[in-house]
Amino acid sequence: MSRDQVSQAETNKATIRRLVDAHNRQDASSAAAFFAEAGTNHGRVVGPNGMERVYKNLYTTFPDFRWEIQSLFGENDWVALHVLQTGTHLGTPELPVFGGLIHTVAPTGKIVSVANIHLYQMVDGLILKHSAVRDDLGMMQQMGLLPDTGHVEGDMSRSTR
Repeated sequence: MSRDQVSQAETNKATIRRLVDAHNRQDASSAAAFFAEAGTNHGRVVGPNGMERVYKNLYTTFPDFRWEIQSLFGENDWVALHVLQTGTHLGTPELPVFGGLIHTVAPTGKIVSVANIHLYQMVDGLILKHSAVRDDLGMMQQMGLLPDTGHVEGDMSRSTR
């Protein structure tokens, strides 16, 4: 990579760190401001206004919503973020956040801690494209909405062959 590309990658990573800071303050307006007007979320054009609605619903559902950065990578106009998402399920979202899995679920009061991987394509310092992979199964199990399989990572003794 050229020096300019390295500099741009570092600038983009710094922007995503500021996004994480806004999430950790449950500041939907500040978090959404990192999105371009034509910004997409999982392939849908939402822009900052749409993302603000999504984020408000996340924070309504988990008022103590928090991301802890595990890894952050950047190359050219792409940033990859691995976070540990935590929060206490104390609200019900109006929008079908988390793929709609908890859209109509009454608050469980359960604390969740799940891994997320987010990919961002950046243009002119703003997020143009966002997609994510989350451990929604683990979140549902921790909330008591699905049975825990009892699987321990690395323990193959329970697997069937």
